[in-house]
Amino acid sequence: MTDQKKKKANIIQPPNKLKQMAGEGGLDPQTIQQAECALTDTAKRNARCVDHYIAAIKVHLKYINKIPTDQWDDEMYSDILALALDIKSQGTLIGCPLITQVSDILITFMETIHKLDPKVVAIIEKFDDALEQLSQRDEHHANENKDILEKQLIQKLYESCHEYMRKA
Repeated sequence: MTDQKKKKANIIQPPNKLKQMAGEGGLDPQTIQQAECALTDTAKRNARCVDHYIAAIKVHLKYINKIPTDQWDDEMYSDILALALDIKSQGTLIGCPLITQVSDILITFMETIHKLDPKVVAIIEKFDDALEQLSQRDEHHANENKDILEKQLIQKLYESCHEYMRKA
């Protein structure tokens, strides 16, 4: 090997034009308020999406209840499961953990059973009714028993699922 002299690297720091234009950071209060308004509007739109998905489940259930059980197929099951997944994601987007939790229980139940029968449809109707009530409640209305009522709701929904699984 030949002896080579080690050279020190010369680091070039190019000027940051974006930083020069924007400064060191921080937003003016008007920009912050506009962003908060946009986020509030988005939450309202997402809340309407939750209502839309809940109504779509009701339409599916109404159709399923009108036709004979031997005509129920995997597509009907998949449609309801997809809507439940949409509700779960929208519940997260609007910052409503209870909607997210209730829809998650429904999804877990449906993924466990993989089929529709009259008892499953009745359980899905219970979940849909609970989700509808949750989406329409006033978040600003103070209720000292809110936590207790939420726990009771979750417990009842779990019990419905477990009861079906015991009998299945």
